[in-house]
Amino acid sequence: MSFPNTFHSGGWKLTISNLPTMLKVSDMKFFDNYCKSVVLPDYNSLEYQASYPEGITERHPMNRVNEDLTQLQIDFKVSEDFDNYLAFFNWMLSLRYRTDIDIRKDDRLWKNVIDRISISLLNNQKNEIARIYYTEARLVYLSSIALDYGSDREIIFTTNFSFREVGYETV
Repeated sequence: MSFPNTFHSGGWKLTISNLPTMLKVSDMKFFDNYCKSVVLPDYNSLEYQASYPEGITERHPMNRVNEDLTQLQIDFKVSEDFDNYLAFFNWMLSLRYRTDIDIRKDDRLWKNVIDRISISLLNNQKNEIARIYYTEARLVYLSSIALDYGSDREIIFTTNFSFREVGYETV
């Protein structure tokens, strides 16, 4: 590795462990292979201010493990048969109407989540150097899709996920 060297925006790979409304693991290819972009959410801490005599103000970090987390945003290319979009759409319908939930896992809506979304960070030689992961991800937003007659470009849709925890591991 030479110094200085920079990370390139295409040096990553997405892996989604499962989808609550999909039973076949082989269908996960419609997500991992059709991912266009990922926006890693900001990660911040909150502070509170304590006032002391003589007008002194001290800022203290607040220890809140998984509160106030920004959503993870992932853009996907629509697969030819709409498999990936319709799978997310079905999950949204399931959340709204309480249908098609995988009760083998749990029949409570808040328990039907993606167990883990991993973003592998790759160096310039395409070797994995680290993995950022999000646990218990829940679909909270599915974008609209514009269908343009006479246009022949790829269609992109956006998903947003809330999650329980974020972490990373080096490889």
